[in-house]
Amino acid sequence: MIRVCKPLGCVVVADVAIDPDCSARYNYVEKLRDSSHVRALSSGEFVRLFTQEAFLNCTQSEYTIDVKLEDQLSVSFPEGDDVNQIRKLIAADIGNNKTGLNPRELAGVIYYSYPISVYVATKKA
Repeated sequence: MIRVCKPLGCVVVADVAIDPDCSARYNYVEKLRDSSHVRALSSGEFVRLFTQEAFLNCTQSEYTIDVKLEDQLSVSFPEGDDVNQIRKLIAADIGNNKTGLNPRELAGVIYYSYPISVYVATKKA
């Protein structure tokens, strides 16, 4: 980020920022869903990136993106029986939130929420 931004330029990142206590399980589920996933940064890792001396005026905001489990699976790339394993892991996480996705069931449909953080900072001159 720092190398490609001009002095006094703005850097903006909007991405999943997982609670560190949930990151291992979240990354496991995401890797099953899409084998190209490596890992999501934790909220603390993003804060460390944006509070470096190279930046000024860092702000952060959050929102969630709610998805239906089956809709997300229909646009995912699980291999073999991984789709059923994802269903089981997410269903078992309802009421526990060990994935950081806050899964819940409403009218027989499983939903979960991706926690998105937005970081904005200015590169020092």
